[in-house]
Amino acid sequence: MCLCVFHEHRGHFVLESLTLDSMRWRLRNSSGWSEFDGAASVSEFMTCGFGIRVLVDGQWSFASDNLFQQQPSEAVRKAISLVRAMPRRTRTVMLAEVPPVQATYETHCEQDPFDMPVPEKVEIVQAIMQAMAGVSDKVSKTQAKLYFRREVSRLVTS
Repeated sequence: MCLCVFHEHRGHFVLESLTLDSMRWRLRNSSGWSEFDGAASVSEFMTCGFGIRVLVDGQWSFASDNLFQQQPSEAVRKAISLVRAMPRRTRTVMLAEVPPVQATYETHCEQDPFDMPVPEKVEIVQAIMQAMAGVSDKVSKTQAKLYFRREVSRLVTS
């Protein structure tokens, strides 16, 4: 994927052609339920990030960031400035001419844990805690956790 980028380099504005070799975008949802010695906790969070790899004058560079904080165009500028700061190599990289491939992969699960009702999750954790506590009177500390993660990832390469 070829791009033309207008940027500042050493005090001059430059129109430059570069190869955007790849861009990966990832959205991650996580949910956790735990109990430790009778104290329950719940955590849920979401992250969304991206990474960009560029090829400028036969040299690789990479930049990434959290999509909630920065736009991909800023990461491209960062990758260009990083490749400019690297020492020049005698061997340059050229991408192979291969036909594009498009594919999808999904992991099958019988029940989506994100769709489970909260009381059912709490019940599972409590049942595990009771089972551990009933094993022996010598058990002094117990902890049970449920942790779920859903990840959606897209990779685009040139």
